[in-house]
Amino acid sequence: MNAFAQLEFRRGCIQFPSFLLLWLMALAPAVAIEPALISVGETWAYQPGTTALPGGWMQPGFDDSAWRRGPSGFGFTSRGENTLFFDLPRGYVTMYFRKEFVVTDAAEIEALALRLDWHGGIVAYLNGAEFHRFGLGAPGSPVAHTNFGGLRIAGVAEDFPVPRFREWLRTGTNVLAIEAHLTNPFFGIVLVPELLANFTRGPYVQAPVPGSMDVVWRTPLPGPAKVEYGPTPALGLVAPARSHPAYAFATLTNLNAAADYHYRITVQTERGTVASPIYRCRTLPASGPVTALLFGDSGSGARSQFEVAREFGRQSATADLFVHLGDIVYEDFTIGQTDTRCLSVYRETMRSLPTFFSWGNHDLPYGPAPFQSAFRMPTNNTAALDHLEDHTQPDFYYSFDAGDAHFAVLFWPYSSLYSMRPDCPQLRWLEADLAASGKRWKFLCLHHPVNTSGAHRWDDMDLNRVEDRLEVQARLLPLAKRHGVRAIFSGHDHHYERFHPVEGVHTVISGGGGVGLYGLAERDTNSAAFVLRWHLTRLEIRDDFLRLVALDTSGSPLDVLEFRDTPADSADADGDGLGTLAEELTGSDPRKPDTDGDGLPDGWEFLRGLDPAKPMVTPSADGVIGPGDPRWLAEFLAEPIPRPATELMVHRLPDGRVQLRWLGVVGARIEVETASSADGTFAPLESIAPRVLADDRQALELPVGPTAQFFRVQPRPEP
Repeated sequence: MNAFAQLEFRRGCIQFPSFLLLWLMALAPAVAIEPALISVGETWAYQPGTTALPGGWMQPGFDDSAWRRGPSGFGFTSRGENTLFFDLPRGYVTMYFRKEFVVTDAAEIEALALRLDWHGGIVAYLNGAEFHRFGLGAPGSPVAHTNFGGLRIAGVAEDFPVPRFREWLRTGTNVLAIEAHLTNPFFGIVLVPELLANFTRGPYVQAPVPGSMDVVWRTPLPGPAKVEYGPTPALGLVAPARSHPAYAFATLTNLNAAADYHYRITVQTERGTVASPIYRCRTLPASGPVTALLFGDSGSGARSQFEVAREFGRQSATADLFVHLGDIVYEDFTIGQTDTRCLSVYRETMRSLPTFFSWGNHDLPYGPAPFQSAFRMPTNNTAALDHLEDHTQPDFYYSFDAGDAHFAVLFWPYSSLYSMRPDCPQLRWLEADLAASGKRWKFLCLHHPVNTSGAHRWDDMDLNRVEDRLEVQARLLPLAKRHGVRAIFSGHDHHYERFHPVEGVHTVISGGGGVGLYGLAERDTNSAAFVLRWHLTRLEIRDDFLRLVALDTSGSPLDVLEFRDTPADSADADGDGLGTLAEELTGSDPRKPDTDGDGLPDGWEFLRGLDPAKPMVTPSADGVIGPGDPRWLAEFLAEPIPRPATELMVHRLPDGRVQLRWLGVVGARIEVETASSADGTFAPLESIAPRVLADDRQALELPVGPTAQFFRVQPRPEP
């Protein structure tokens, strides 16, 4: 009889041979649980400590239905958080927080960590059991709702292991509860929490090159690790883990282009194998169509960043890659905010979408280490001595191909930190890189804008009496024209702006990734679209056709650019997508990208059978223009860009009044509005008549009561 069939029945139990038990154990599925039990940005219940709470407020089953609700993080920092407290420290010094979360099988968790950034004193509880305290006396000692906490300034998130979690955590519904106490009446409450199981970072995909891709993660679990991967969820291939001082990673090899792959991380511990869930990613296409998402200036921690992140996630389902245009973390990129203001915010998207990052000025105050502890970017082939001369490093600038497009990601964060000198090593590298590329579409990405109508328009940060944007133009535009670059994307100014092409080169600012918007300084005469909204940009390439769409946080279009790549023998002097012969046939002007002045490039209108020499402002037959009607889109794009007063600043005067100052557009009619909260309903000030701006700066003094007030200035149509 076969050994596998030799089973003994003893006392009603089947007895397997010992070697068979080992074989069965080897086939047992690895443990898998979603790492983020509670992620940054999730909704919590919270309650001001105006009175003492019942003793069981931190326990499961406590009725918090009357508590307030809001997404984390909480409180005021340099750029704000997701939920703001406007009434601290009036009347109370403590805020209580509760968050329910579900664990499908508590036995699956081998490590549990609380990630926390905070002001003041805190006590944290898991299912009612205290496990972490700072600045509020000895562990377990009573804490009154009137107690002030110790001194701790937010800005660095820390990971705290949860001890004895196997005793406290249970399958089903659990509660993480935290009480946060002011340090003193002059400090607010800040709380940015996450609860993480088995893996404290990632996984996410990085450094995609033809044939390979890296998976990056961090775990507190000891033991050898690996990544299992394959074209189906059955996996089948293995990549051993490699170590980096800040993370672990594995390189997936022998990958096909434009293909889906599934992967998971496994760690062998003393108690068995711990695994991540199986995730799916897609490699870059080697040729053909490609879709890229772009934005910069994101990591504020404010609600606007999370709104952009949600639309980013929705758009990523039909995109091939993402390029961040710099200023990844505010106020400055530190190791302690890498997760809560970047990697955790985009956690789900970065698991599957290849991502590329450029350096901004806010990413460098603490040197390159914070950036390099998070990202594995491609590198350039510049010689080491040239890097030393130019104060750069191999991952400061690089290039990659995706489909029919070639992207060069450049290093120009801020002219006070770095400026491309004529014939500097980076420019020599770029010249050679673009010359070597045979891709039909070529793009440049960097933080510093080539042109801007925004707040950085007049910057001269290297103090050489030349505006920085003019220096960027001088370095990049001739080279871009020489090598057929079709568009240059940048951030730095916190708005969206597209310029008419200069000798065929389009320039776009997409700096609305979530940080406070800057506004209009002076409208450049070459500006084609200026929009003061949080947004992202979607770039689509299909054969000889390009479509660029700026999308707000709801996915609605703010601006659209479409054109075809004209052959070299059909010169397109104005860069509108129509060659000279086509311009003659359509009656459009070969020297004007928008002959009829309706806001739509001649090539865009020609592709849709519209007349590029006739403005598209005629409504449909019933007088109603709606979505889906190309005339609606035309009218939407042709509508004059609102030019509101911008750069609003508020100052408290010695006599208690508030002075508002703003920049604006000469002759624009404006209205001053106020609300009791940032998210409230704004209404015109009854005592203030609409004013007509007479110059670029105005000031207005207003009496303000003891409660918080918020102000904005809005454009008002002409009577």
